[in-house]
Amino acid sequence: MTANRKHLSARSGARELSLTAAATGGDMKRDISLVITGKSWENGQTPEVIKLATQGRWYRKAERTILAYRESQQSGLGKTLTTLTLNDDGSVLLLRNGENQMTMAFKEGHRHVTHLQTPFGSLQMGLFTNRVQIRQKPDGGKVHISYAVDFSDSPATSTHLDVEYRFRS
Repeated sequence: MTANRKHLSARSGARELSLTAAATGGDMKRDISLVITGKSWENGQTPEVIKLATQGRWYRKAERTILAYRESQQSGLGKTLTTLTLNDDGSVLLLRNGENQMTMAFKEGHRHVTHLQTPFGSLQMGLFTNRVQIRQKPDGGKVHISYAVDFSDSPATSTHLDVEYRFRS
């Protein structure tokens, strides 16, 4: 049965992975390698780019895919677990837990107000999602989120978040 599952998922993609998990009554999980690229800029300035390569876990549960990984010191979010939930309706939920805590909800054309909890205090921030693209393939997938973020009295910052992941053997 396991060989058949691998054959089906390789042939038909992520939708088949979802159907296979449902048919067997269980959730699916796999190890992944991720490359996360964040790009942000204000008012036509040169974008600041942060790139992180890391390992994580991929889960498929009901009507969503979950990517989980630990942040690095390079990202400024050390000792933080980040979880991206990719919903089949095209929305994305990003949760950060650890030294920094935050919930970010992304749905095209919608605004979300949240709080960033840091060791130094809490900041209110607003997010307006311009675009969400989720592409899942048999060997991994890609997520692209384009959004604007604003803090209280600061000008909005344009941001692109790109996550590419591949299944590890």
